[in-house]
Amino acid sequence: MHNLMFNVYEDQNLERLKKLTLNRRDSAILSCGVEIAVSLAAISLYDLRRSILVPIVNIGLASLSLIGLCGALKLELRQIQIHGAVTTGLIIACLLNFLAEALLTRTGFGSAAMPSWVVLTVFFIPYSLNLVCSIISLLLGDAFAKFLALEEQKSDLAPTELIEQQAQEYRGSDIVAFAWKGARTLFSRLVATESCVSIVGTVSSLHASARFAGKISTLSCGSLIPDEALSW
Repeated sequence: MHNLMFNVYEDQNLERLKKLTLNRRDSAILSCGVEIAVSLAAISLYDLRRSILVPIVNIGLASLSLIGLCGALKLELRQIQIHGAVTTGLIIACLLNFLAEALLTRTGFGSAAMPSWVVLTVFFIPYSLNLVCSIISLLLGDAFAKFLALEEQKSDLAPTELIEQQAQEYRGSDIVAFAWKGARTLFSRLVATESCVSIVGTVSSLHASARFAGKISTLSCGSLIPDEALSW
């Protein structure tokens, strides 16, 4: 896929999508690195919320972010989409779960030492940051998918459409030069054909002359033989 990014396209939409993909790729590489660091650091939230889901979710987010980082570096659309879609859905589910548990349960997140809203805020900060990073990866996947679709559409032009497009690009001197080249080629072929015809005619004439000369020599030799030798 990297080879497509090095091409210079005449189509303005294709060139615009290529530049947009490269810009979002740089942002996605940085965001994936931040997401990995934040997810590993968020494992320490286990001290505030004694649940096995906290380390499992954060390790899963870090692994998915690593997949997204590899996809952004190599420009692999499937890896980018997996990271963006799965991570975004997982983070949204976690945020809604935290919010519902804090607001709809009697105990909530709080404790005697720390109020519930403080614990909820501490949980929301890293996961919200991860959500923003995942959305950046989703935007990269969207731009890259549009670029690949348009590039494939342009490369799948039918031969007749391609010929018509090239014919429309010829203007002025290009058409004259093309016509002049065709005329010269046709003239050279005609000259070669006339030369072949003249050579064949010459050979035929020489052959006929040789046959006529042979007949004359035969008649001459026959007239020199005496009648007595013939009767003998």
